[in-house]
Amino acid sequence: MKSPWVSELQDVGAVRGVFLVAESEVRAARDDSPYLRMKLQDRTGAIDGLKWRATEAEQQMGRGGSYVLIKGKVDIYQGRLQITVDRIEPPPSEPDPADFLPQSPRDLEELRGELKDWIGTIRHPQVRRLLESLVIEGETGRKFAQAPAATMVHHAYLGGLIEHTVSVISLADTVAAHYPRLNRDLLLAGTILHDFGKIEEYEWQRGFRQSDRGQLVGHICQGLLLINRAMDAIPDFDPVWRMLISHIMVSHHGKLEYGSPKLPMIREAIALHYLEDLDAKMQIVDKELDNGASVGSSPNWTRRNTWLECALFRGVPSENDSARAPAEDSGADDAPEGGGPEDEP
Repeated sequence: MKSPWVSELQDVGAVRGVFLVAESEVRAARDDSPYLRMKLQDRTGAIDGLKWRATEAEQQMGRGGSYVLIKGKVDIYQGRLQITVDRIEPPPSEPDPADFLPQSPRDLEELRGELKDWIGTIRHPQVRRLLESLVIEGETGRKFAQAPAATMVHHAYLGGLIEHTVSVISLADTVAAHYPRLNRDLLLAGTILHDFGKIEEYEWQRGFRQSDRGQLVGHICQGLLLINRAMDAIPDFDPVWRMLISHIMVSHHGKLEYGSPKLPMIREAIALHYLEDLDAKMQIVDKELDNGASVGSSPNWTRRNTWLECALFRGVPSENDSARAPAEDSGADDAPEGGGPEDEP
């Protein structure tokens, strides 16, 4: 069991523990000796680390994306806790990434069960088999349950991809019932597969970053390759469904300037674009309202969020607050006779 957690480092004193180096930079001190500044993290938070007179070996061990055993002292610098590092060593055993990276608040096995149940509602047998082979079974199924949905914008944690997907499926199912001309099987299949290529776009063993394949190919094209390969393995896969699912894959970003190779040209692709964008936006809003910095002395407003292109107001009452609010008198009995707006000339 990992110990101590970053969240437990509240007091000044000696510390010895394994951390993930999220970021690192070698700088020169006033006497020109090299020192190493690191951002050390685990799943509970992050803390700055500083190693004076860092040797070349320590600089190599402390590179970003490395796991390190840190021995040093927690102290306070400019009002913030940091670790002044005495020694950097390799960890004594292979660390578990789940101890060092943020993870979905949802239970991942529960999410996998929900995803499997949703797939079971799809009537088209070839499409159902395609989905099972990709997101439930084997190595791709394991990766789909682990991958983040992004590196920083929304659902940027272990299990973020499957959490985002299951959330959008629920929205899609509701929308399909409301708009009966939507093909529910096609909409759900597109929903489940739209971000599938992210299992190859991202790496998450030592922090969240784009892979070489993610940089060069991207999740839309990579997902299309993987899905069509899986379709090839299903005898006589329906060519019309292959075309329609492929179209949803390449159009779900909605606009060419958002990186979509094609604009959505069928009902299901249009619906998916707005639904998956809604789910992503709501997660960004929640994260900003819960954790975002306030503007100046006003706690009611967040700073401007780059992705939302605005600041957010924190003063909206919750559903529970609304339910507890006392019922207001309509004022009908107290209104002066003839005093309603409709009586004004």
